[in-house]
Amino acid sequence: LRVKSAERLVEEVRVLTERHGRRYLGWVDPCFNAHPRVPAELAERLLREGLRVEQSAWVRSDCLVRDAASGALALCVESGLNEIYLGIERPDEAGLTTLHKTSALGHAREALRILRGSFPDVLTVGSFIYGLPGDTPATMRAIHRQAMELRLDQTFYIPLTPLPGTALWSPDLWDPSGRAFRRFSFLPSYRPHDGLTVLERALLTSFLLDWPASRVRTYLGSFFAANARRRRISRRLCWRGGWHLLHRLLGLRLAATDQGGLLFPAWYES
Repeated sequence: LRVKSAERLVEEVRVLTERHGRRYLGWVDPCFNAHPRVPAELAERLLREGLRVEQSAWVRSDCLVRDAASGALALCVESGLNEIYLGIERPDEAGLTTLHKTSALGHAREALRILRGSFPDVLTVGSFIYGLPGDTPATMRAIHRQAMELRLDQTFYIPLTPLPGTALWSPDLWDPSGRAFRRFSFLPSYRPHDGLTVLERALLTSFLLDWPASRVRTYLGSFFAANARRRRISRRLCWRGGWHLLHRLLGLRLAATDQGGLLFPAWYES
């Protein structure tokens, strides 16, 4: 979005929807709305061309607040944006600084307040990162409580992963066979060798035992939402999340060597 004009994007959307029959678009650029004009221009052109298509996008929460004030967010929703991903990441300022985040927790709170109040049909998904130096089981409980307080429709938790190109990457993480790097995961894996087992078990325990009123209200609001799509997705994700939790608990109980997580596939080395 930062390098392409709105006009070119519209033509690409036309090809995807009319020639290839795509009915849903996912904008995976984590700065979809970083530019103050391009998303609104794209939405305006889509509406003008009669190309309303459902969309999801990773957005910056501070820019979402800005776009709500300018009217750009309303245009995006009108053109089909119905699922928003927010990288909230941490409940503590120190953690956000370590991750070089420029969007503050206050921005996320305000963005979600706007979405609940003005755009209740938009599904909200938030991500959190754990595994920073100094993280403890108490940190995991705080992250989970923060997620519940924000009343997200869905939350996922990502272990800190030293991807190539990030400050945490080191060439010695890549062994000649490539197998060592495949041990990293984008989701909790509960494997003893990655040093995160204590943190992930604390997260599992919080999932199982921590049920404040805000969590109950969020589930009820999502399960019985007026919007059929949001209601259907929330119920489906709850079912899948419950199965995952049960599977993990049984694995720990049986001391299984389950790999778990979302692991890097073998072809990643190529």
